Amino acid sequence: MANLYRTTISDFNLFRAPVRHPPLWSRHLIDWIEADHEQPWNHYEVYSRGSDGLTVSEFTISPSNHAYVVHSVALKSLPEPRMKHRDMMFDNMKALGLNTRKLRRICISCITNPRAYGCIEKAFATRGKSFPEEGEFIIELRNDVGWRELTKNNPFLIGQDKLLKEHATAFRGAWIERVKIIARKKPDNIDMAALYMVTFLRRSTPPPSPSDSDPGRQTGTLLEWDSESSLDPPVEPPRGPPREPPPRPDTGYLTEVWPPPAPEDYSEGYLQLVGAVQFPQWDMGID
Repeated sequence: MANLYRTTISDFNLFRAPVRHPPLWSRHLIDWIEADHEQPWNHYEVYSRGSDGLTVSEFTISPSNHAYVVHSVALKSLPEPRMKHRDMMFDNMKALGLNTRKLRRICISCITNPRAYGCIEKAFATRGKSFPEEGEFIIELRNDVGWRELTKNNPFLIGQDKLLKEHATAFRGAWIERVKIIARKKPDNIDMAALYMVTFLRRSTPPPSPSDSDPGRQTGTLLEWDSESSLDPPVEPPRGPPREPPPRPDTGYLTEVWPPPAPEDYSEGYLQLVGAVQFPQWDMGID
């Protein structure tokens, strides 16, 4: 079957635009990603058509560092049919000059998605660790103790795994080798630790199989999905000619949502760190 459904954001009436300022924590991220500060980092948003111009994703990309950083995902706000976030990532990489055959790092910043947050919490507990009261704590997993807890039902990692499998040729057979989790103390105004997750990719044929003798390892594939293990069926993009992108307000900050969300929206995964800066990570469509 031709992958005609693996299309561009414009096929779903979405648009991409650069933003002027990086997120406040970007310098820390570059260190955690094990990347080069001197290489260029560019910041973008994807937004929907219409007068409100709703932001549905924000990200940072560095082709020279072979890195893609996700700051927010809010696909639940879109009408059906929705573009999958992994397809959006793939289109962004192609459109902005990131060579997918050399992609090495995928980072998710300020994780508030309940499923992903819970997976990380379980992985820490399995290793006898808890989120720090002060400073930061980093753990790194390579398919060992805590790997099952981290990966099972984690929508971000499942989405990345599906992305690499669906476009195996484009990513030159890349697979998830290790995952670094950075946990920082809770911000003053919210009862959640600040969590960051960095996925490091490797290329070899075939990928290694976990050992059955180690109870902390999984058997079979590197990632385990609760849902059906086959890849998702095609998503048919909406019909109609491409639209011109609507004008964007000059918010100045990558993470500022436009328009501001209604108060009830905060229950679905918003983390408020500084003033009006929000980080939406809707559960729907991430994987």
